Amino acid sequence: MRVVIIGAGVVGTSVAFRLAERGTRTILVEEDRPGAGTTGTSFAWLNARDKSPRAWHDLNVAGMQAHAALRAELGAAPWWHGGGAMAWPVAAADVGRLRRWGYGVEEISREATLAREPGLAGAALGDGPFAYFPDEAWLDAVVYAGAMLLRAETLGAEFRRGSVEDLLVEDGRAAGIRLADGGTIRADTVVNCAGARANSVVRDSSLHLPLARRRGLLVVTPPVATGLSRVLHTPGVNVRPDGSGRLMLQADAMDAALDETSTQASVAAPAALLMDEARRLLPAVGNAAAETARIGVRPTTADGLPALGPVPGLPGYQVVVTHSAVTLGAHLGRLMAATVTDGELPAALAPFAAARFFKE
Repeated sequence: MRVVIIGAGVVGTSVAFRLAERGTRTILVEEDRPGAGTTGTSFAWLNARDKSPRAWHDLNVAGMQAHAALRAELGAAPWWHGGGAMAWPVAAADVGRLRRWGYGVEEISREATLAREPGLAGAALGDGPFAYFPDEAWLDAVVYAGAMLLRAETLGAEFRRGSVEDLLVEDGRAAGIRLADGGTIRADTVVNCAGARANSVVRDSSLHLPLARRRGLLVVTPPVATGLSRVLHTPGVNVRPDGSGRLMLQADAMDAALDETSTQASVAAPAALLMDEARRLLPAVGNAAAETARIGVRPTTADGLPALGPVPGLPGYQVVVTHSAVTLGAHLGRLMAATVTDGELPAALAPFAAARFFKE
């Protein structure tokens, strides 16, 4: 069996690794570099905290567990960073729901919050309520994608750079992909892991998913001696470590203000506001200015849930398109590899079958 995967982000490289592990002839195609798309512009927080309905929550929990288990499987996972997460204010109803669902959450005091992260400014914390989520983590997503690609290549997978222009269709089924340079890559199955670009690599609009392209702003600080060791969710800014002393900043309110016209130049003011919030929260940020600001585009389907598996009407064509792809990557890699080789969507993925968006 020969499979071509479009897109070398956290999902595409995970699927490639697990397919190659199964002995499948696998070709991964990316127009730029591994992790160059949404993977490289994600806050990359591994969680299932605000995910409903229950099946969506459970899938994300399984994703968190799959990432943690990868350390034991591979012997090391330098891209995975535990330590949990802290948040405030956290509604009692949310804590109750998560506890009923078996999710790790601890209500903690203001003093305990400061004890866990001594670099925080006490005056910036407010009155809470405060909560700690011990199983949450963050991922160095580009490093992860590179590691999965290397694993896949070691097992015989092939990586090719190229811009995908369309599917190759013969005798009513997908037979590979057409490239912008005029070349083709033939395959028994095509798996579209192009994320926000999923529709742009397929010309036939009847095969398009109902996608909304949500834009998000990430700000990265220069190295600062805050000592931060975990993800923080606060009213003004969400913060996590980003390696070598850097911090990554994000805020939902800032994301909501972005649109298709937003550019690197136009987000200079929002980026400065995020830096102001960060230094208020973590005084060691000092007078540092943002080192970089990134605008990412995240795919969201019409119902907000993933689109996974075979697309009706075109045998040999499957999609793996979802938000929260960083949380889900390791888990979907294994499940989608099984779907491709075994020909059946696993029960855990049935609520998210891509077929729901298409008429037979």
